[in-house]
Amino acid sequence: GKFSKLGAKESQSILFYDPVVVEGISAENLEINKTDGGTSYTGSIIFSGRYIPSTQEIMKHVSKFSQPITLSAGSLVLEKGAHLEAKSLTQTAGSKVILDQTSSIETKENLDIKELWLRLEDFTNPTATKISTAGNAHTVTVQGPLGIFADHETFYANQSLAHNVDQELLKLVDKDITKITLVDVPEDVRKNMDSHR
Repeated sequence: GKFSKLGAKESQSILFYDPVVVEGISAENLEINKTDGGTSYTGSIIFSGRYIPSTQEIMKHVSKFSQPITLSAGSLVLEKGAHLEAKSLTQTAGSKVILDQTSSIETKENLDIKELWLRLEDFTNPTATKISTAGNAHTVTVQGPLGIFADHETFYANQSLAHNVDQELLKLVDKDITKITLVDVPEDVRKNMDSHR
């Protein structure tokens, strides 16, 4: 099976509270929010484990696509333990990939992220968002700057924020770290990455 397109109009969302599993082999792209005729799609496609009862916070909602995914516009959102696997992921400039601290992405081939936003919920004992590749022939490109935000105003009242903070919020994982390229990502992030080589 395969998906050929998913499109959410402006200020609208398509939510997947149950995991989506697409089996088989397909070279055809899953196009997310691609303009169709005169209709543009700039809404959100959301994968969420919000209603899946589980004691674990990570990988409780695993969606698998055996085909390449292209995010053309709008937002691809993973939250509440959602994990997305795909053959590859290509993001077009102007769209957003939004991940919370319990979500993750894994591709078998190329991973090209142009605008990444991280949603913080737990600052005292944070879990780092994970983006990884598992294949052999691939490249990983993350273009910055990275956006970081919190939905709850109480987050900003945290006393820890009164001082400089050094916490791992994002893990970029690859068996060959030289394949990871950071473009326009702040220098502090690059220094941290170099220390993990």
